[in-house]
Amino acid sequence: MQVKTLFLIIRIIDMSYHILQPETLNEISLKQYQVFLKDSENIEGHFLNQRMVSLFCGLSLSETLMIKKSSIDEVVHDINQLFEGDQPLQQRFKIGKVEFGFIPSLEDMSFGEFVDLDTTIGNWDNMHEAMAVMFRPITQSKGDKYDIEPYEGLDKYKDIMRFAPLGVVFGATLFFWNLSKELLRVTQASLVEELEREISQAQHSLGENGDGTQAFMHLQEEDLRKLLKSLPNQLESALHSSHLSRSV
Repeated sequence: MQVKTLFLIIRIIDMSYHILQPETLNEISLKQYQVFLKDSENIEGHFLNQRMVSLFCGLSLSETLMIKKSSIDEVVHDINQLFEGDQPLQQRFKIGKVEFGFIPSLEDMSFGEFVDLDTTIGNWDNMHEAMAVMFRPITQSKGDKYDIEPYEGLDKYKDIMRFAPLGVVFGATLFFWNLSKELLRVTQASLVEELEREISQAQHSLGENGDGTQAFMHLQEEDLRKLLKSLPNQLESALHSSHLSRSV
């Protein structure tokens, strides 16, 4: 009798649950995603699915146990679909009543902003700090143009940035990842062109015959390898690891 009563209660609870699952990545906060990444490091399978539904749908772990497995599987599938494809850069978003704007002019980025961004954007544990560099409250706006607060360090807004929409976070990190790749490509191409000019000039002065030219060319090739290795590519590798950490 007790078993039948318990079964009936579970059936009623399951039928009464309406899972409020996110329909876009912007309905998931950065904080939720950070917690999920940390909690899911050593779990997989059904436990991973349970944690995902619990965190992203606002349910307790005990509540997820009362939901049909088929419903859990469907929600997990839908959430995973949200992480497919790239997110565009969203230059403005709100947390509460405060509207934040992306850095309007990257050319005017200060050295302090760059250093703080470079040291935080590659680690999801610190992504709220990176967001505090990339976005600040809009002080005035006219059409698509706007100004943001001067940079005063990442501590000022790092805590509130934990509540930034995840779609905004992905779009911003992907933007910087693509930008860093393009900057490195241009820099490498410029170095190669400069080296080719030097080799051409050396060949012209030394002539096409003789070991001196071959030795010089070998030296230039070694210099090229050293130059390429010395490129400031920390930002690229950080953004790359950040981008690859997206999939759940």
